[in-house]
Amino acid sequence: MEATMSIRFDKLRFVKRLQEANQPPEVAEAFAEALDEALEQSQSQLSTKTDIKELRTEFKQELAQLKVRLTASMYKMAGFILAGVGVLMGIMKFIN
Repeated sequence: MEATMSIRFDKLRFVKRLQEANQPPEVAEAFAEALDEALEQSQSQLSTKTDIKELRTEFKQELAQLKVRLTASMYKMAGFILAGVGVLMGIMKFIN
């Protein structure tokens, strides 16, 4: 679902304005076409509100997954620490 935006302008008015400035009609029309294409190309890569909402949703999902993985890793580390302390206490008991 991709929405494209483009800036359109009144080519006829633009051509007439150039002709009033003593430009030949062919040159004025060529300028109008070139400007229209340039505006269309420059606007095609802009993000829309829908794009930003989709990005925000993806970001929230990734953040939630990261929180779950971080929590699981923290519990694993705590388990290893407790097991290590238990082993050390067992070794200390046998030594003394």
